[in-house]
Amino acid sequence: MSGTILGMHVQRGQLDAVETFFTEADIAEGIAVKLTAADTVAAVSANSDHVIGIAGGKRTGVGIAVVRHGKIWAELAEGETPTVGAPAYVNASGKLVATASDAILVGYFTSAEVRTNGIHNVPSYADNIRCAQVFVDL
Repeated sequence: MSGTILGMHVQRGQLDAVETFFTEADIAEGIAVKLTAADTVAAVSANSDHVIGIAGGKRTGVGIAVVRHGKIWAELAEGETPTVGAPAYVNASGKLVATASDAILVGYFTSAEVRTNGIHNVPSYADNIRCAQVFVDL
């Protein structure tokens, strides 16, 4: 199997579920983001942040795609195990977790599969990111 592209909308339809925002710093694909100013996002950095979506691909000078609704692969925190249909949360590092303590609800897990071949292109290329599939509903 080739690598799993993180932050990629994997369902057809509902194209309005992916929006483009500006960013002041690189954000890795598959990480949760928060709004910091009008049309500008940054990576989640605290449990109290208001998550608006999961980061997708970035195009220099254009912006970053943010998935706000739909099924995607996102980065899974170390040691976490998803359960199909269980609520999916994001921790202060912007990664998916399966427990509600000190985390932000973003949707639900659509698979119990955990992959270790998730791909980040930004800020540097990595193809060994631990990831899970989630339906984001923000």
